[in-house]
Amino acid sequence: MGKYQEKTRLLSDEVSQQLRPGLATVLKSATGVFLALLSGVLDAFNGIFYTLIASGGIPPIQVAFLYSISVLVLSTIPALLYLQDTVLFKSVKINTLLVGIGAATAVGSSTEVYAVYHLPLGNEYAVYAGITPIFCAVGSIIFNGERLKISHVLGFLIITAGTVLIMRPTFIFGDIDTPMNETIVMDSRIDTTGFAYTMTICSSFFHSLSCIMWDAISDDVTTFVKIFYMNCISGLICLTLSLVMETQLWTWSLKEISYVSALALCSASFVCAFHSSLQMEGAVTVNLLTNVQVVVAFILQVCITNIQPGKLDIAGTVLVILGSAVISVCTWWDHVKNQRMNTQSSKAIDYNNEMATP
Repeated sequence: MGKYQEKTRLLSDEVSQQLRPGLATVLKSATGVFLALLSGVLDAFNGIFYTLIASGGIPPIQVAFLYSISVLVLSTIPALLYLQDTVLFKSVKINTLLVGIGAATAVGSSTEVYAVYHLPLGNEYAVYAGITPIFCAVGSIIFNGERLKISHVLGFLIITAGTVLIMRPTFIFGDIDTPMNETIVMDSRIDTTGFAYTMTICSSFFHSLSCIMWDAISDDVTTFVKIFYMNCISGLICLTLSLVMETQLWTWSLKEISYVSALALCSASFVCAFHSSLQMEGAVTVNLLTNVQVVVAFILQVCITNIQPGKLDIAGTVLVILGSAVISVCTWWDHVKNQRMNTQSSKAIDYNNEMATP
């Protein structure tokens, strides 16, 4: 009985040693996926708070400034003080990338707020979600050496088709609205012209550029340090642009104060969740998973702003989500295959070691 128990214990230890690396990989991947999905939901709530703040007349760039400052005050600075992370670096490359992240975020946030101010929330998020993964993929392939897979190409084609249905360019759909492509609008601020969608594309490009630079920074720089530089520099740039270009509105009603406060809490949570997920998954995968924001944005749009999406809006959104699902499932399957290969490789190494032992 003693020999049997000893053999059972040895076998259990061997199995545990083989499973622990795999389990750690699966848990890390699952955590990254969860945080990416959570960040998508939080970002949709950011959008509805932008829309509610717009009704009070607060200028877009000023809101982008408030966004950056709220993230700094509520999450980044307290975390840095607690962790005592290094915030000054001698490397010119690291400093340049950190400044670049902040500058790209400033432009991306300002154009995003403008787009949300002038487009139905669901439409803006659907176009943003459709274009951002394409920018991220191209940038990651060029600068970070990530591989483009067939699943990514298929997903991009489906997402592009959905984006075209939502934007409905006149050279394809013409100038006449029909019941099939009409968006029912109840808000005088809404402007579905090309300029508002151009702001969405600019926002997507600069946020993607920020993610690519984020990935390019070495692991020696912690997440909170990156967030600190990103929002500190972005806040300074947005404040400068707002003072030069906009008429300030610092006298707010109690309703506007509550909206800004809710935006601050939601923004801080979103930034922490999104950039933590970037530590666990690639930039392309994270931006694809955050497309859950499209569904949440349309729900919030209907429930809070009373803007009903048109049939082509819904069809385009379904295609965007389908394209994201294709890439997400393929990414998950790649994780499974890699784990199986690692397990088989580990078993082969153990077997060879046993055979080599006299």
